[in-house]
Amino acid sequence: MSDNLADYLNDHLAGSEFALGLLDLLREQNPGKPLAAFALEMLTQIREDKTFLQGIIDRAGVAPSAIKQAASWLGSKLSELKFTPDAFGTFRALETLALGIDGKAILWQTLASLSTTDPRLTGLSLDNMVARAKSQRQQIETQRILMAQAAFSPLAAPVTPA
Repeated sequence: MSDNLADYLNDHLAGSEFALGLLDLLREQNPGKPLAAFALEMLTQIREDKTFLQGIIDRAGVAPSAIKQAASWLGSKLSELKFTPDAFGTFRALETLALGIDGKAILWQTLASLSTTDPRLTGLSLDNMVARAKSQRQQIETQRILMAQAAFSPLAAPVTPA
């Protein structure tokens, strides 16, 4: 496997770790609320997606990048300063997740196109993963739009930028 593809896969593996941290934060910040249940469901799905990606990495014989994983974990912890438990912080977190899901859909599409020339990628359910990412994106979009109403309402408390 080329170094470029190994880096690409490891970038997305790190991104999944960041998403898991962000979803866990949303769950913790919203106990007993529908958003916590939503975050828990998304946590389950993103863990499954991460496991699928890890399987591709293992199949290709690429070791996960400890540096990228550590940087992702650190970034997730530092982002807690930005993703405050108020409406605007939650909106920011959901928007960040939406962008990450878009990136994940592009990952699956890229791997599907490469599977025609790289035997290590053949036989994978990449079309199913693209559809799953699109479904996740729509679910997050619903939550993001709902939170936008609260975050940008004239009655919303002002937020000091982080």
